[in-house]
Amino acid sequence: ARRQFKKGEMDKGYGLLDKCLGSVSDTVLLIDSVVDMTALSSGRVELVTSQVDLTCLVREVVEEYSMLYGDYTFELRCSRGISVCGEEIRLRQVLGNLLSNAVKYSERGAVVTVSLRRRTGRVFLKVRDEGMGISEAALPFVFDNMFRSRDAADRRSGLGFGLFICSQIVALHGG
Repeated sequence: ARRQFKKGEMDKGYGLLDKCLGSVSDTVLLIDSVVDMTALSSGRVELVTSQVDLTCLVREVVEEYSMLYGDYTFELRCSRGISVCGEEIRLRQVLGNLLSNAVKYSERGAVVTVSLRRRTGRVFLKVRDEGMGISEAALPFVFDNMFRSRDAADRRSGLGFGLFICSQIVALHGG
């Protein structure tokens, strides 16, 4: 049976629907992360590579995050014409995770700076934020599977898959 909504109930309904969609999105992201982590840990990931305009990809991803997180300032410092042989979706995944972490661990209004450079035949992508930082004691472990520093675990949600997944994808690309 169809339900008739009273005045004002539609806004509540849309709010509830938005929360449900957010929960579904979070669940899908978690499942994808577990699948990626398992496949990468077991060495069962083979890249489907092509020539990727990394300069363009970085600009697109930063633009997407600028729209999603309008209360942060994203600065882009990109050299022109940087292309690599890689899997575009995985490279997007790495940058997306780094930007997500920058937003997650920084206060609203913070500046997130993304730079892309080629030096001595290698490509360097750097994401810098104004967040809480990583203690020196935690640095050797940040790319370990399921690692969370005490400060991060106390302040923000997460399971510690992201940087491990990023490191594995970068390694598969020869970095």
